[in-house]
Amino acid sequence: MTQKNLDRLTAIFGSVAVVSTTLGGAGVIGSGWAQTIAALSSALTVALARMPATPQQPQPPK
Repeated sequence: MTQKNLDRLTAIFGSVAVVSTTLGGAGVIGSGWAQTIAALSSALTVALARMPATPQQPQPPK
């Protein structure tokens, strides 16, 4: 996976953690669900941050 894709996924899961915490605090979703979603998203964010990026292969000239 390229560094660009890793960065995108890390940002998405980080945002999901923040949104779920916000929705749980506002009472939109249950606090138990909010904590579970935030914990899973945070764990995925950490796992993605530790994953080495695959170097991009140079594209041949057209």
